[in-house]
Amino acid sequence: MLSTPPESSTTMDLREYWVRVTVTAAVLVAVGAEAPRILHISLHINQTRVTDANTVVKETMTAITMAEEEAINLFVNHTQVTDISISEGKSISIIFIADPPPPHTNTYFLIEEHSPDGLHHVMVVPAVVIAKASKNFTTEPKVMGKFNLVGTLLGFTNITISLLSGKGGTLLTSRPYTIKVQRIHSFIEKIFSRCLLAITTIVYVNMGCTLDTAGVINTLRKPLTPAIGLFLQHLVMPMVSYGIGYVLFREEPALWFGMLIVGSCPGGGGSNTWTHLMNGALHLSVTMTFISMVAAFIALPLWFYLLGDTIFQYGIKLLPYGEMAGLMFGIVLPCAVGISISHLLPRIANLLRSLLTPAVVFFVLFATTLSVVTNLYIFELFTWKVAVAGMALPWAGFGFGAAAGLVCRRPWQEVMTIAIESGIQNTGLAISIIKVVLEGWSPVGDDSGDSCGSLNLNTASPPCGPGN
Repeated sequence: MLSTPPESSTTMDLREYWVRVTVTAAVLVAVGAEAPRILHISLHINQTRVTDANTVVKETMTAITMAEEEAINLFVNHTQVTDISISEGKSISIIFIADPPPPHTNTYFLIEEHSPDGLHHVMVVPAVVIAKASKNFTTEPKVMGKFNLVGTLLGFTNITISLLSGKGGTLLTSRPYTIKVQRIHSFIEKIFSRCLLAITTIVYVNMGCTLDTAGVINTLRKPLTPAIGLFLQHLVMPMVSYGIGYVLFREEPALWFGMLIVGSCPGGGGSNTWTHLMNGALHLSVTMTFISMVAAFIALPLWFYLLGDTIFQYGIKLLPYGEMAGLMFGIVLPCAVGISISHLLPRIANLLRSLLTPAVVFFVLFATTLSVVTNLYIFELFTWKVAVAGMALPWAGFGFGAAAGLVCRRPWQEVMTIAIESGIQNTGLAISIIKVVLEGWSPVGDDSGDSCGSLNLNTASPPCGPGN
C-alpha cells in the first residue's frame, strides 16, 4: 500500500510520506510483538491530509484499538468469570473459549499454575486439552476446551491458558486468572474445638477452687502489679508486635497485620495454666487476665485506629465484641463456680484442687497435640520470617515483663506472673478477630503466607497495601 511514493505532490509531500512509512513500520513491529498475548487487534491509519508531522504520529498511534474482550474467556456453569473461588478438596469444571487458530493447524491448550509463593494451591485435570471447534457460547466460530480445577491448599494462585500449535509454538496466552482457594474446617476440627472448650471450663472450675475472694480483693487493693501488667499488655506489646511486623513483613501486609493483632490481644487461659505450672501467683494471673480482657474493649479498637491504616488502606472497621465478651465470661463464670464450690462443698473442692495440676498438664498436651494435627497445612506456609516472628513476640513479652517486675522490686512469684501474662497472648481471640475483620477478603484470614501480595492493590481488591 505504501511501497511507492504517490505521483501527485499535491496529495502528500515527500516528507509526510516518509513519516507515515516510518510510523506504520514501528506500529506493525509493536503489534507483532504483542500478537502472542493479544488476540483482538485492529490497525487503522487516517488518510486525511495534514501538514504537521507530529499530528501524523499522534493520529497514527491513537488509531490502534484493542478490544476489551479477553483473548481467552472462562465459563463456570455457563457464566463468564474473571476469577475463581474454590474450596480445598473440591473440584469445579471450567470451560474456556478462544478465537480459532489459522486453518489446518493442529492446536491444543496448556493450562499452567503460576503461584506467587511457589506452592501448589490447585491441581489441573487434565493440564493439556485438545482444541475443539464450538458455537455453544457465541455465533462466531470459536475453539473451546474443558478442564477440572481441584483445590489442594488454601491461598491465592494464578492460572494461564495458552493455545499452542502442534509444532510447539505459542499462538495465544491468556492473562493470569486469579484463583482463591478457601479452607474447609474438617469434622475433627469441630470436635477438637468443642472438647477444648469443655476442658478449659473444667480447668477454670478447678482454678476457682484454689482461689478465694479475699486473695482477689488483696490483689486489687495493691494495684501496682496489675497496673504493670496492664501497661505492658496494652501499650508495650502492641508497639513491639508492630515493630516486629514492620521489620519482617513490611512487604507482606497480612502477616504484619496478624502480628499487630496478636500483640494487641490480652492474656488468656494459656497464661493462667502456665502460671500454675511454673508456681506463679495464680490469684494475680487470673485477676490480671480479667482486667486485661476488660481493657481490651477500649485498647484494641484504639490501636487498630492508630496503626491499622498504616498496614491496610481502609483501616479496621469491625471487631468481634461478642466473641471478646464470651471469652471474658468464659474465665469469670467457671472461676465463680469453683469459688462457690470451695465455700459450699469443701470436700469436693479439695478433690478438685488435687486434680488441678493433672488437668492443666492434660489441657496443655491436648491443646498442643490436636492444634498441630488439625493445622498441619500451616507448616507448608512457614518461612524463616514466620518462625523468627513467632519466637520473638512471646520472648520479648517475657523479657519486658521480667525486667519491669524486677525494676519495681516485686516478689519473684509476681515477676514470673507478670512475664508470663505479658508474653502469652490470647491467640484464640486473635484468630477470631482476623477471621471477622478479613471475612470479606477470604482466604486472607486463614492464610499464613503472602496472600495479599498476589493481589492488585486497587479499589476493587483487598486493602492489603500501605495506608496513608
